[in-house]
Amino acid sequence: AWLAQFGQSARISYSDRVEETLDALAGHLEKHLDIDRILKLSAEISQRA
Repeated sequence: AWLAQFGQSARISYSDRVEETLDALAGHLEKHLDIDRILKLSAEISQRA
């Protein structure tokens, strides 16, 4: 009820929680992996097939 006065629900929706989790995972992967290089390498493999 208290959050309702700010237009917020007390319950965080499942889909919002999933979205936050996936964003955090993507940020972690981007920080620790060379995503551009991985995508380039995977494109090279798919072009050979």
